[in-house]
Order: sequence, then C-alpha cells, then structure tokens
Amino acid sequence: MRDKRVIDYNNESERLAPHFSDPNPRKAALIFGKEVVSYEQLDDSTTRLARWFLREGLQPADRVAIHWSNSIEVVTLFFACFKARLIAVPVNIRMKAPEIGYVLTHSKSAMCFSQPELAPLAKEAGQDCPSLRGIFTHLPALDAEETDQPALPQVDADATAILLYTSAPPPGQRSHPHPSVSAGHRKVDARRCAG
Repeated sequence: MRDKRVIDYNNESERLAPHFSDPNPRKAALIFGKEVVSYEQLDDSTTRLARWFLREGLQPADRVAIHWSNSIEVVTLFFACFKARLIAVPVNIRMKAPEIGYVLTHSKSAMCFSQPELAPLAKEAGQDCPSLRGIFTHLPALDAEETDQPALPQVDADATAILLYTSAPPPGQRSHPHPSVSAGHRKVDARRCAG
C-alpha cells in the first residue's frame, strides 16, 4: 500500500520553488525569448493566480482549459491550476472550433484561457458550453497586496491534475477529440521532473 501524500501549498516547504532541485530561488526557472522568470517569481505568480481562481468561485476539481501556444503564461496557468487543485485541460492549438467545443463541453471546463490570436476559435467553440463561465485572452492583473487571500486547498497527490485529449476518434465513433489520459498530482510532481 502506497503512502497517501498530501501537498499543502500553504506550507512554505510545499511551495513551488522547493519542488525544484535548486537552492537558489532567484535562479532562472523559465526562459522564453528574452523573458526570464526566476523560481521565486514563478512561485509568487502561480500562488497569486491560484488564489484568484478561488476568489472567482472555482472549486477543487473544476476544469480550466488552456488553449495557448508554449509560453510562460502556459506554465503559470498549469502550476496555478495544480496549486488550486483544479484540473488543467490543455487544448491543442491546431483544433478547429467544433473540436474545441467538444473538449470544452466534454471536460466541463469552467474557464478557458485562449491565446489572443486563437481566441476567436475558442469563443465560437464555447458558445454552447453550459459550464463555461468565461474565455480569457490574458492572465488577470494580480495585485501582490490583495487583501482577500484564500488559503490554497491541500492537494491529494493522487487527485487528477490534468486531463489530456487526443484528436483521433475511438474506433467506430465520429471524429471528435476524446480523453486519452488523466494524471494525478503525483505524476506531475515537479520534484520528480527535476531529477
């Protein structure tokens, strides 16, 4: 029997930076073009975004679709989802509106973050998605001095963290994406990736 691991992001020892094998929090965690983000900055921005999700009324296990090309925003969204115990749903940027609509509806995504250039497709796709509260083309402006700082939920390491869809239909079904993999927090634990 495996030990049940609970991740508490409110506990300083569970914050993002210690998940990486580097004792220097000011060291570059992300480099994208000329933009550099330190572990400390990434930890801070993802914690603030996770708390914003909770202030917006999202509950643990709600889904957040991420329809965006590789970028610092995508990494921020993923880690913020993990910290808030939300389920990240990456949406392939090559999908057409009907496929995106299927993913949004099937996953029951509560929010969708879509790269500005891709947003028209996401907006078309999200029109008939009853669970979708909004499509966002930018990360929200987050004030470090925000007074309403909800506690981040403890995260069961085996709880679902990500839901992946592929575009190949199952045999005998019409062509639409289908869920192919879901992974728990234990599988996406950054300490395991930092090796």
